[in-house]
Amino acid sequence: MKRAGQYVFHSFDGGVSCSGELLKVENSSELALEIEGKRIARGAGMSFSAASFDNGTTSIDVRGLKRIVFLDTTSRTVKVEAGVSIGRLLDFLLANGFSLPVLPGYPTITIGGCIAANAHGKNPLKDSTILDRVETFLLHHVDIGEIEVSRSTNSELFDLTVGGCGLTGTILSVTLRVSPVSNRWARVSVEPIYDLCQLPGLLTNSEGNDFVVSWHDFNQTGGRFGSGFIEKGKIIPSSSNSNLSSSQELILPVKEEHRIDSIMTLRAESRGQNFPTLWSHLTLVGAMNSVYTSIQSWRCGSHRLERIEDCIFPNKNLRDLYFHGFGKRGLFEHQIILVKDAFPEYVERVRWWLSRNELPITMASGKGFSGETRYLRFSKDGICFALDFPRCEQGQRFLSYLDGLVMKLGAIPNIFKDSRLPPEVVAKTYPDYELFRKRLKEFDPKGRYGSELSARLEL
Repeated sequence: MKRAGQYVFHSFDGGVSCSGELLKVENSSELALEIEGKRIARGAGMSFSAASFDNGTTSIDVRGLKRIVFLDTTSRTVKVEAGVSIGRLLDFLLANGFSLPVLPGYPTITIGGCIAANAHGKNPLKDSTILDRVETFLLHHVDIGEIEVSRSTNSELFDLTVGGCGLTGTILSVTLRVSPVSNRWARVSVEPIYDLCQLPGLLTNSEGNDFVVSWHDFNQTGGRFGSGFIEKGKIIPSSSNSNLSSSQELILPVKEEHRIDSIMTLRAESRGQNFPTLWSHLTLVGAMNSVYTSIQSWRCGSHRLERIEDCIFPNKNLRDLYFHGFGKRGLFEHQIILVKDAFPEYVERVRWWLSRNELPITMASGKGFSGETRYLRFSKDGICFALDFPRCEQGQRFLSYLDGLVMKLGAIPNIFKDSRLPPEVVAKTYPDYELFRKRLKEFDPKGRYGSELSARLEL
């Protein structure tokens, strides 16, 4: 255990800064330490919301819990400690003939963070969220100790924890179902989208692919508004099988994931540091989109081979540059799921607002989604759509407008992607909001765990 003392934490989007104590742990016994005030687990700190810190709260850095414990090729499960990065885990799995389809797009994110946020991957229409991959996990609560949790044992605690913002305790280890892959390559294609309202149908027809994501230019006007591309990838089948033939105990070290050590690697505390604020200017954003449009247009009509890891973590260096380009002030991200029938009205109302207000949209992207909304889990059948734009007064006004639109259309916002999301919006859009608060209070009556996110959403 290492006490790092007082630490200034920042949400990844730059919207929240707090001062609290940072405690680094390397084994579960260190979690029994008596701490004054609330505590909360912290992984890589990549949440756009302040989900792993608050003023006066002790943040428990679990990245010292980094063992890959075993891979069982018979049951197709892997057990890992909560601090293992998803980039490191994916490298290990691919080397041994397996993959985990449900992974977010940045390699430093930890498995524990994925569970707390109920993360999704590159085709949630096909694979839904990480909830469907979790078999069991070991949870530590300061008043109870270690608790084995699965769908059949402590099932209510299972539901409260997956997507529960870390408020039930500290996840120590997780057993996940993995999928066999017979090679490390996927065949990728790009198709143009001329009419944004065609997107729901295009995404639905892409369910058989392993990776599907769309990109759109929201800075165009008239009939070209929202034009873009849909990119699809499917892992190439092969007759070979996993190169592990039986259950095997594995002790680290496993090769460190090389992308994590890049000088440009994103961290909440250094994102935008020493970078100019680039994306506040429509001209620069327009130029960026033009370059990307040219690249994707050149790729249309053909297939290319990409490594699976590059499909899951695409263009890392460009992504690093993209987020650094917002400067220290940061960005806003709006991510929602809405039913397909509501998508045309959402598009039209967003287009209407942007036609009357000057705000560069640096990224607009869509995915198909399948799942059930339970408690605070970001999961629903429909279209997942995300917008990025600079953190500024005009952006704040746009988000207020979007709050009303989300509630009107019956969509759900991703609470981990918006550090200023008001509690009344969450209460209106998540049917189980009050039930989650009630069940969490029953499990943890003393409220031992908390963050700025949980305080802001009155959880």
